[in-house]
Amino acid sequence: MIAPQPFYEERGTPMNVRAMCETLGSAGIQIDLACYPLGQELFLPNTKILRAGGWPGIKSVKIGPSWGKIALDLRLALACLRRCCFTRYDLIHGIEEGGIIAAVLGKIFRAPYVFDLDSNMTEQLLASRFTNSRILLKVIATLEKFALQSAAAVITVCKALTDHARTLTTSHIAQIEDFAPDSEVSDRKTLEQISSEFEFQGKRILLYTGNLASYQGIDLLLSAWSAFIKNYPTSANSCLLVIVGGSSSDCTRYQDIAAGLDIPNSSLCFTGARPQHQIQAFLDLSTAVVSPRIEGSNTPLKVYAYMASGKPLIATRIYSHTQVLDESACYLVETNPENFAVAIFNALGSLPEQLNTNKDKVTRAQEIALLNYTRLAFDRKLIGLYAELLGDPELSLETRATKIQNGAHTNQAASV
Repeated sequence: MIAPQPFYEERGTPMNVRAMCETLGSAGIQIDLACYPLGQELFLPNTKILRAGGWPGIKSVKIGPSWGKIALDLRLALACLRRCCFTRYDLIHGIEEGGIIAAVLGKIFRAPYVFDLDSNMTEQLLASRFTNSRILLKVIATLEKFALQSAAAVITVCKALTDHARTLTTSHIAQIEDFAPDSEVSDRKTLEQISSEFEFQGKRILLYTGNLASYQGIDLLLSAWSAFIKNYPTSANSCLLVIVGGSSSDCTRYQDIAAGLDIPNSSLCFTGARPQHQIQAFLDLSTAVVSPRIEGSNTPLKVYAYMASGKPLIATRIYSHTQVLDESACYLVETNPENFAVAIFNALGSLPEQLNTNKDKVTRAQEIALLNYTRLAFDRKLIGLYAELLGDPELSLETRATKIQNGAHTNQAASV
C-alpha cells in the first residue's frame, strides 16, 4: 500500500489509510505500507510500515500540493521501486498520487494495482492555488488517466469522484465512503481545560475544524460572522466563532482579515492546530458546526463527524456537500454572507421554533450517517472488493466486520 502521507499518532494518523490497514490486516492480509519519513511508529495488524528517505530541511508537509510533497514523492517512488525488485506482491494499492506510482510499478512488475482516488487531482491543484500552469495540469491529468485506465479497481470516496473516474476508465469502480470516527464523550477534565483555556464559559459556540486552505471558505465564514454580528447584535453578544486548525501564519492572516471586517476579538477564537484527541472535546463544547467550503467536489471528511455529532450543521450549497446532505439534515446556504448569517442565527438560536428545527435536522443527519457512513459499511465494502481482487472467497466472510459488530475494533498504537 503506497500512502504519500506523514503518520503522526498524536496529531492523528490519516484515518482512511489507518482504517484500511486495520480492516485488511485483521482479515489476514499481509501489508507493506510505504509512506513519508515523518511521524511516529504505529502498530497495525499484519502491517509493516516502510518509511521512504527524506530530504534535508523537510521536517513537515502541509495539507495539499507543495514542492516539499513532490520531493518526498520522488523518494517514495524510488523506495517502492527498490522494494518491488525483491518482493513479489499480489496487489499494489496506491492512494492519491500514490496511485500513479502504483500504476508504473504494476506495469513494470506485471502486478495488478488499485488506484485509491481520494480527490480529483487537477481540481485539487487549482483549488489549492498551487499552480495554474496549463502544461503542468495537462501532465497531471494525463498521468491520472493512464493510472486509472489499467487499474484492476478504482476506489472512490464519493459520487462526484465516481462520476469523474467513469469518464476516464472502464475499470471496476468501488465507491467506499469515509465515515465518522468512533467517539466517546470527552472526559470532564479535558472539557474544563479547553473551556478555561479559550474562555468558552457561557458562550454559544459555532465550530469549524480543519485546515485553513482557501477552498475551505474561511473568508466567507468570517464575512458571514461579521454580518451575523451586525444583523443580530443581541444574539451575537453571547456567541463565539471557534476555528480549530491551521498554521500560525494562517491564523494571523485570517485574524487580520477579521479585524478588517470589524469582528471583535471577544467573538472570535483561533486555536491553531490541536491534538487529534481534543477534537471531540471541541465538538462536545460546541452549539453548532459549520463547513463553509466553496470549492471542490469530494465530501470533506469532517462532514461525517459533524453529521454524527448531534449538533446542527451549516454547510454551503455546493456538490461537495449536497451529494450527502439535504435541507432535512442541515442548513444548506448559498455562498454569500447575508444568507449564511441567517443560518448562523437559526443554528445558534434558542427560540422554541429554532430549537425544534435544529432537533429535527440533527436527528435526520444522524440517521443518514448511521445508514450510509459507518465503519461497518466501510469494512464490508473494502473486504468485499479485496475478496474479489484476490480471488479469496473466504475473505468475504467479513472477518473484520464481524469483529467490529462485536465491538472489538480498536488497536493500540505506540510511538517511538
